Amino acid sequence: MPEWSIEDLKAYHLARPQWSKDGKYISFMQSLWEGSYCGLIDVVSGNYKKLDLESGYTKLTWGPNHSIVNPNATYGDGFGLQFMFINSENKVEDISKRFNKDNANFLESNFSTKGTKIVFTYQDEWGSNNDNIEMGISNIDGDEFIILDEGDIQSPFFSQNDKNIFFVKTIEGKQYLFKYDLINKLIIRIVLLPNKFNVWEKLNWTEEGFLAITGRDVSSKLVMGGNHARLFILDLKKQKIIYASSIYDQFVNFVGFQD
Repeated sequence: MPEWSIEDLKAYHLARPQWSKDGKYISFMQSLWEGSYCGLIDVVSGNYKKLDLESGYTKLTWGPNHSIVNPNATYGDGFGLQFMFINSENKVEDISKRFNKDNANFLESNFSTKGTKIVFTYQDEWGSNNDNIEMGISNIDGDEFIILDEGDIQSPFFSQNDKNIFFVKTIEGKQYLFKYDLINKLIIRIVLLPNKFNVWEKLNWTEEGFLAITGRDVSSKLVMGGNHARLFILDLKKQKIIYASSIYDQFVNFVGFQD
């Protein structure tokens, strides 16, 4: 076994592994017979530790400087928006308390490229209409909170220069990629997305400056027990889809590139 493998974890299920930005850590969800936890491997030392985060690690995101943000949504009151630096203290802070939203249900979150700000979506009430989703932004300590937009919003994501935020919004049954200009405070419609998919996630920038985005059809009946998904590469300057992968089912949870 690799020296960082866990021999005495007593978990029956490990899922959603994620590398830190510099490749020194791997976070993952570990399900036990009772409950679940977020685990962390220090690849350099081989040490394992449990992170003191609340349940719900499907949207955990790594930022620069070994920072983590973890949005939580539950059927009751939410757990807020958890932030932490991986260090000797590993102290977890609910930054949503700074702007009085610690009982809201946080759905998604992402760091700015410099790691100084976080963009996120949330609902004040679980299960309310998707048109009531709000998109906000704050510093990593919760200060300077601003609501940017409201509606059926998914996957907010910073531009490479941190001057814009891209997000998906559904209007009259059609899904569009939008851009929020943080300098001029303008919302600009970029491109109409394929209507065969109703969930958009895993937004990432390629080295060439193209936007990678994955679409999923959560109501597909073509795969028993599964949902169809497809990876798209967008050239935003030309407003064109330059690549679309083959359709795969929901059980594929990692997509990578080969030189």
